[in-house]
Amino acid sequence: MCRSLSSHRSPADRSSLAKIGRDSNPCRGNLWERCSTPSARKRPVDKPNDKKQPKGQQRRQDNGDGSPQAESPQGQSEQDRKERHFKLGLREVIAAVISGVIVLVIAIVVFHDKGSPGGVSEPPRPPRPPAAQQAKDDAVPDTMGAVHERVWAPEAQTFAEPFKLQGAGLPIPHNQDVLVSCKLYWPHPESVEEEGYWYRIITKPWKALFSPANSFWNGDKPGRKPTHSTDYRVRNCRESELPKG
Repeated sequence: MCRSLSSHRSPADRSSLAKIGRDSNPCRGNLWERCSTPSARKRPVDKPNDKKQPKGQQRRQDNGDGSPQAESPQGQSEQDRKERHFKLGLREVIAAVISGVIVLVIAIVVFHDKGSPGGVSEPPRPPRPPAAQQAKDDAVPDTMGAVHERVWAPEAQTFAEPFKLQGAGLPIPHNQDVLVSCKLYWPHPESVEEEGYWYRIITKPWKALFSPANSFWNGDKPGRKPTHSTDYRVRNCRESELPKG
């Protein structure tokens, strides 16, 4: 009663049913795609791109939201090295320029102070007296040799360098007689601006010192009011008799 119907079929019928069953089996063929469960189906994993970037070039990628990814450590190191080299080179150029400017300024100052490459300061050239005063000087013959002069002021100041009022010597006392060798036109300071002459003294202890000419009687008679600021009998100083500084 319970025997399978296939036992009553002929061998040809059983062969046909087996073939139909094989063809209609959904798990035949690609068993992995047809019979595997959805959870067992895994998508193949994409392999990372192992292709190396050319040296010195960085391939910029985005994170999916448009923002670029950070550069690789190798790229950052190369860029940092270039920036450091650029900064170091710029600092060296700036330092060289500053050093050159400092050296130039020092050279200008030293040359200006010394006046010559040898380091010897040249004295200023005395100016020429006004034409009217020069005519008065030319009208009086120069005395050969030294001229005696007497101090009428309370004292006569002396300087080795009247140009700068430096090298002050002992003052010449009132009524002291001295010998002067020549006169120098240098209308400074204000106390000698009337005619602007200085006498070169050759009497010790004031030898080779200069004193304002308007401190002397200049040929006027002592005891009276002086009327001459310069004794034009005194010749003009030669180049070798000028102050050294």
